[in-house]
Amino acid sequence: MTIFARFADESGKISQNRAKPKLFEPNRKNELSIFNVSKLSSKEKCESGLKNVAKPKGKKLYGWAELSHSDFYKFDLEIIQDNTPPGHANAIGWPKPELVKQRKDKAQSLAKIANCTRLNPTARTCVDCQSQDYK
Repeated sequence: MTIFARFADESGKISQNRAKPKLFEPNRKNELSIFNVSKLSSKEKCESGLKNVAKPKGKKLYGWAELSHSDFYKFDLEIIQDNTPPGHANAIGWPKPELVKQRKDKAQSLAKIANCTRLNPTARTCVDCQSQDYK
């Protein structure tokens, strides 16, 4: 099974063990940036999120939410892997930006079924990163 992670680089997008719908809102190009993490350990997932998402933006990594390929498919979203950077993909097929309610509903549905890992917000490295909630 292919597993994708959506990394949270803002504290308001993930809380304890739950993703917030805002984490799954697509960008201006109507794409949701995700990473294939199927073969990665928790530490490697953390390192990928730091290297590829948080640090390039000058932000912290607060955690990530995981969904399977079939989870995206259930909501009529297609995964296009471009591997730039390695493991990167986009979930496409979102309602048009003017269809605000449909977009929010889809984001909320994904957030409800996502498996989340919340990192200790004071942590600076991924040394102790495990698939558990840090309080």
